[in-house]
Amino acid sequence: MRNRSLGTRLLTCVLCFFMMFEWPVQAEGLGGSNWANHRAVGGDFNGMGWSSVLYQPLAGAFHVGVLLSQADGSLAPAVDWSKTQDGVDWSGKTHRVVVGDFTGNGRDAVLLQGEPGFTSAVFVPGPRGKHYKEVPQGPFSTIGNLTVATHHLVVGDFAGNGRDDLFLQASYSGGADGVTLAGPHGGFRNLAASFDGGALGLAWSDLTTSIVAGDFPGDGRAELLLRSRGETGSSACCHLVRLSRSGVPERIVQSWTGDHLGIDWASTAHRVVVADLTGDGRDDLLLQPRTPTGHVEVLLSGPSGKIGGLTARWSAMTGGVDWSTESYELVPDQVTTPSGGGSVLMVPRVVGLPYRRAFFGPTGQLLKVETVVAPSGPYGPENRARIRPCQAGPGASPQVVMAPVADRSAGWGWRGRRAGPPLPRRRRAAQAVLRPRRSGRCRASSR
Repeated sequence: MRNRSLGTRLLTCVLCFFMMFEWPVQAEGLGGSNWANHRAVGGDFNGMGWSSVLYQPLAGAFHVGVLLSQADGSLAPAVDWSKTQDGVDWSGKTHRVVVGDFTGNGRDAVLLQGEPGFTSAVFVPGPRGKHYKEVPQGPFSTIGNLTVATHHLVVGDFAGNGRDDLFLQASYSGGADGVTLAGPHGGFRNLAASFDGGALGLAWSDLTTSIVAGDFPGDGRAELLLRSRGETGSSACCHLVRLSRSGVPERIVQSWTGDHLGIDWASTAHRVVVADLTGDGRDDLLLQPRTPTGHVEVLLSGPSGKIGGLTARWSAMTGGVDWSTESYELVPDQVTTPSGGGSVLMVPRVVGLPYRRAFFGPTGQLLKVETVVAPSGPYGPENRARIRPCQAGPGASPQVVMAPVADRSAGWGWRGRRAGPPLPRRRRAAQAVLRPRRSGRCRASSR
């Protein structure tokens, strides 16, 4: 997949996103095809609504592996292929993996953003998330090479048509930003908008600003949340920006300071996770602490799309679970739970920790945390192992209840999806009642 010309290098996402969720799994003394030397990327690859996990090989690993979500929310090995299969190098040395529902069929596709000297491509999963086919892309030489070195890609449905698009954030000051819209088959052919950094009087480059996307008004169109990497205290640090359908920045919806609501909004203190935690069709914010000594904070969006006050807050170490980024990455599910709220898959960053899932109520409160049945060790069905639920330690919060996902006899089962065409994003539910959510949902992101 070597680059054939400077004009044929494409893009990739992240966050936001949603969004892109990627992180290395850390362990000592483990080699071959196992969790320790892979980067995990969360996404809904089979349309179940529960999040699945793709493991990208890093140094010393030779295979790509996918753990697909099952009907009960558990994870099972689905497919394993060589990192250079069909002439495509999937390793972290050559590409950054990002995900988004670029076709609008309810299943996340994979976009490989090339490192300098490598092309980029979109791969669309098959009906069950087990097979991938490459979608041809167009040239983007008008805005730059679009490699990992030139742009950070933010995933969101900016056109409101049910397909995730890409916001192209320049990696350096003075670079060009822009938006490219996804075509019906998941390809990106041309730029819908391009502008130089400084639009609306804001700093846009990845060097100075962290950007995530979310559908905060609940109208099916993603907005951008810009968070300064340097401003703290009483200085303005965060700006919620509305884009036109073509991707041009239109207006600042809301701004706040670095100490707003008594929260430290610095990127060194929290990771911003965008997800619909209440099940009302509007994305909310969960601030994940960087260290175990911090606090998790939840802020909900209102009918106008503005971020409201602090709804919930708990210590990073709660119920025997470390919520900090040192132990877990949080990947929002695309479901409405029986309680009426949303849920988040907790993917371990350290080998030995179990996968978990956190459930939220319709007012944003944390209801419980369950341990997810998942394999451990090398990829493959013969290595599946059930993870026992962890017990809450002394001083555990009463709002956190540990239970295995498989034990859902009390109404936590999955009802089969109805026949017909795929449901739009966020229209899947984890209960007998299939509660519709708005179509055109952007892939929730974090950064």
